[in-house]
Amino acid sequence: DRGITRADKQDKVYSAVLGGPVVKDRLWFFVAGRSADTSTQGTFNRIGSPYVVTQEDRRYEAKLTGAIAANHSLTASYIENTTSQFGRRSFGFTIDPR
Repeated sequence: DRGITRADKQDKVYSAVLGGPVVKDRLWFFVAGRSADTSTQGTFNRIGSPYVVTQEDRRYEAKLTGAIAANHSLTASYIENTTSQFGRRSFGFTIDPR
């Protein structure tokens, strides 16, 4: 130990990817999803009380690619990415967990 303090961390990450042809050599699909929940524990500098910061991150993606002519393709995609954070400390000198 070199005097380095590290907060305990617990991460849960799940992801999935699926893709392939819908119509051979003409239309392809792609879908992906990711869910990540992260919790970080620490203590308030001035009073030593523990706190937990939790972050939830969700990402979804869908894509269709179609060959409309030789050397030409058309792509439609949708992406949604939401992040929520709970128990966040506002400042380094915060002493009240509320």
